[in-house]
Amino acid sequence: LLPVEATRTVVDIATGSTDHTRFVELLTSAGLVDTLSAVTADSAFSVFAPTNAALQALPETTWECLAMPGNIRLLRELLHYHVTEGVILAADLPSDAVPSLATLFDSNSIPAADISVTTTDLLALNGVVHVVDAVLVPAGFECTNFVVQHVAKAPTLSTLGTLIDVAELNTTFRGEGLFTLFAPTDAALATLPAVTRTKLASGGQWVPLLTQILLFHVLAKSDAALMAADLPATATDFATRADGGAPLVIKNLPAHVVGKWPSSGFGSITTFDLIAGNGVVHVINTVLLPVEAARTVIDIADTSPDHGTLVDLLTLADLYDTLDANTVDSAFTVFAPTDEVFEGLPGSNLTCLMMLGNRFLLRDLLYFHVAPGVTLQKDFPSDAVPSLATIFDSNSIPVSDISATETDMLAVNGVVHVVDALLTPAGFECILFVIDIVAKSAAHTSLETLIGVADLTTVLQGAGLFTLFAPTDAAIAALPAELQTKLASGGQWVPLLTQILLFHVLASMDATIL
Repeated sequence: LLPVEATRTVVDIATGSTDHTRFVELLTSAGLVDTLSAVTADSAFSVFAPTNAALQALPETTWECLAMPGNIRLLRELLHYHVTEGVILAADLPSDAVPSLATLFDSNSIPAADISVTTTDLLALNGVVHVVDAVLVPAGFECTNFVVQHVAKAPTLSTLGTLIDVAELNTTFRGEGLFTLFAPTDAALATLPAVTRTKLASGGQWVPLLTQILLFHVLAKSDAALMAADLPATATDFATRADGGAPLVIKNLPAHVVGKWPSSGFGSITTFDLIAGNGVVHVINTVLLPVEAARTVIDIADTSPDHGTLVDLLTLADLYDTLDANTVDSAFTVFAPTDEVFEGLPGSNLTCLMMLGNRFLLRDLLYFHVAPGVTLQKDFPSDAVPSLATIFDSNSIPVSDISATETDMLAVNGVVHVVDALLTPAGFECILFVIDIVAKSAAHTSLETLIGVADLTTVLQGAGLFTLFAPTDAAIAALPAELQTKLASGGQWVPLLTQILLFHVLASMDATIL
């Protein structure tokens, strides 16, 4: 014959008590019911079971915090603090002689003074239960709701906290899902270039870049947090919450290390497993930089297989270094035409733009593809704001002219948008030769005729740069009539006509005078 004590487990005792319904709910949430229901040769537990009243004495906010998905481990630790190994009866509970009792919570011990037992020695097949009228709380135990609260509390993470505020990510970090945040210390962030630190801290147009950097420190996986015990033994790519899911490399050598994209260097995790209700924080001694934080707008074009012509033209126009600069004031929005766009231009147009004398014109055209500041696609001109001012004498790009095929390619000094058409200012025209300007001018028909008589068209289309002072029809008409007749007749007077015409052209052929 078996008494009831020989047919029940410690969980059965709690389940059968109307005073321990809440305790059973917590055991279930923490996944401890099966553990404490086990009946094996080795299963022997002493459980200190707080009553419903004892549990209700703790603030409701504490229970709400412990109920969050990321805090299940914390809840389990709190409950483990109510369980010891072996069968310890009331007569053997801690006393002045044995002041504490080791628990299943990492061998943390319950001080004798904390144990207030109201019912003792409820025996079971796998142990004993003692009813207590107060929740046993380990020293230093604290429940944190959100990962950002750990950042806010840590004196070494104040800069990170400030940047999270600047990027307005507090709401994001309090959102749904579980976060694994690698938190760079103040010392780590201080190693960033001063220009970068200034830009990121200023917010405004630099918030998108700051957001990309911060989210590069957060794993994309949201159904579980990556705890220290789960860090991989070999280098493993983990997608991040940065735009595009840029990968982060994590590996566990003897030390836990986190790699920068694209694995160019590693930093160490210095503090593990700061647990929160919505995830975990690991403190690191480096700043993880996505590709966007390590390139300029010119780097984007330079490394693109589709922008070789644009880079060549920027180099010709002496704009390469300008768009490669990263100073506190450098902020560019670049609309980058592809090689296909330039290949689609009439042959003479590209030749014209690349001619030495048209460098200023080329620069103006390229400036018309660059706006000051960082303008994302969402801020493109609209019907409400129909155009976007450019660096080209504040000439504006009409909204209808912008046809972007790839947008928001961030860099430390701006943003690039790929466009499938050349943006040209109103009235823009590229002229190959100075003689073409003469031919197009209604006020220079006489000069055009005389250039033809002297057979100088080919000369003025030749190599070198020409500075031509072009007399108008009225000016030529002011010459003596006899001289006009001789010059127009050509023949024996061509040498004199040539001398007169070339007297209007400067001898220097390596530069023009503007």
